[in-house]
Amino acid sequence: MSGEPRRVKKRVVVPALILLILLGTGARVVIKGSWADDAPRDPTSSADGIVRQLILENGRKVPRIAVVIDRPVEEVWAAITSYDHFSEIFPDMAGSKGALEADGRWHFTGTATTLVGSWPVDVKITHTHEGASHRASWDDASRPFTVNRGSWTVSPSGTASALVVYSLDAEIPGYPAFAVRYAILHRSKTALRDLRAWIERQHKGA
Repeated sequence: MSGEPRRVKKRVVVPALILLILLGTGARVVIKGSWADDAPRDPTSSADGIVRQLILENGRKVPRIAVVIDRPVEEVWAAITSYDHFSEIFPDMAGSKGALEADGRWHFTGTATTLVGSWPVDVKITHTHEGASHRASWDDASRPFTVNRGSWTVSPSGTASALVVYSLDAEIPGYPAFAVRYAILHRSKTALRDLRAWIERQHKGA
């Protein structure tokens, strides 16, 4: 008889704890995917790590991720624009291909795996340069995206380092906007780590 109250208590307490964990996780997703800042924050050195935030741009909440990589700007830019090698750099991007088209844009295709599913990516990317800074940007929604605009920006940071900023504004029908934004913020942190590690491997000993 003495064991019965303990079994009853366990049947009540364990589901309650699981529910609290799920509620806590859900609340975190909603908050992280909804709370936006008015101004961007950039790390000043690689020691600052990866800075993730939502920023307000033209009335929209846009995921923005920034990191300083201790390699020259040109090396980092070369990695970011090595579209055929994206599957090597980013494990969650399969079958990546890049082709330079007659209008000067790059046609990039691949399949991205995220927290909310796997999606085909098919965009035209424009490269622009201003001084020592470089930018690869796109605004090219195709199924399943109703919005898919973003950019990579690489700028000098100090004498031999590069500030890398990645932003992506995306919408996928059937998924709450805050969940998509949270998934982008979550995956992009790992993606920038992967990018930094790949560049370091390519230039090890240089």
